[in-house]
Amino acid sequence: MIRRKILITGGTTGIGLALANRLNVRHDVIVTGSRAQEDITETFSPNLVYVRASQSDPARAVKTIAQQLLKHEWPRLDNVVLNAGVGFAVEDGLDEVDKIRRTLDINVSSTMLIARAMYPWLSKTSGT
Repeated sequence: MIRRKILITGGTTGIGLALANRLNVRHDVIVTGSRAQEDITETFSPNLVYVRASQSDPARAVKTIAQQLLKHEWPRLDNVVLNAGVGFAVEDGLDEVDKIRRTLDINVSSTMLIARAMYPWLSKTSGT
């Protein structure tokens, strides 16, 4: 079996982390998140590669992820799971402007920019 190279954004909690831990058994997995690695308290497979890349700054996240792929000598990707996301519950039904911007940056802008930036890595393998 060939080990696939997989990038998972938002891979430090919930579904992203569960998927990363499961896939890491047979594949090479890089996960991203916004927290410092020492602040991650969930069960985190020691074989996972963690890249701190907050998607609240879309351009910086893309640059950081690309640099880390090169650093780890990953010339290709087989799969990218764009899992990062955020949402806020508000009591009065009116979101604050900064929370709206943060939600759009993380859920939309970063997702689109990362997908666009990872295309050259994915195209080498006809990845998804």
